[in-house]
Amino acid sequence: MRKFKRRTISIQDPRLEVVLPHIRNECQTLGMWYLKSIPHLTKQKKMEEEVGSISRTLGAFLLQHIGMAFTCGHSRINYDGQLDPAAVLDEINRLRMRLETTKDEAEQRALEEDIAGMILEFCWHAICLEVHKLLSEVLDYIRRTGEVYGLLKFGQMIERTLCPDLDGEQAYLRRIMADARAGISKHQLWLAEKTTPHTDLRDAAVSRDKPVRENEETNVVTTQGSSASIAS
Repeated sequence: MRKFKRRTISIQDPRLEVVLPHIRNECQTLGMWYLKSIPHLTKQKKMEEEVGSISRTLGAFLLQHIGMAFTCGHSRINYDGQLDPAAVLDEINRLRMRLETTKDEAEQRALEEDIAGMILEFCWHAICLEVHKLLSEVLDYIRRTGEVYGLLKFGQMIERTLCPDLDGEQAYLRRIMADARAGISKHQLWLAEKTTPHTDLRDAAVSRDKPVRENEETNVVTTQGSSASIAS
């Protein structure tokens, strides 16, 4: 009986030599949806559990993009391609030096949140750069192996199973990452609040009222003067 050899497909990036054959096998598993054998269902269940586990980490967003790439057939990862790594690191070091010198607990909390958010956003940017490059080769490899349908089912399984944790610590970390991406600094907000004394706010409120009262008094005086002139 003639044996068919599996076609060997070259892999450009050595980092993918182990990963790509594994992804191909997973695509083969998901592509054979018509199989209802216990080993097949067990393997598929395990894949869904792994996706659910990642859902409870910050990797959920990255996995979401990977699922979309598998489903759509092309990579689209949302990240800041104009980020200046040197400038970010300089800012992190500046905030860290300020944190080491300040004794104010409120300022310390604001600085810690800014630093953590910038570090997370910086790491997210670096990871997205790598994933964006590697995803293109992953998609091309799967197309050449003929497992496109399995890749589609893989992406759909990720999108169906992925349930990001929107509460607790993960929500907090996502928020400070979003603040860092938007350029919102808790330390700058703290400084702005500190440099605006409450007495000034009260004085401003009083000064806004004074013109009204003065105008009212002027109107009364003018009205009285006019009445006296008419009477005379």
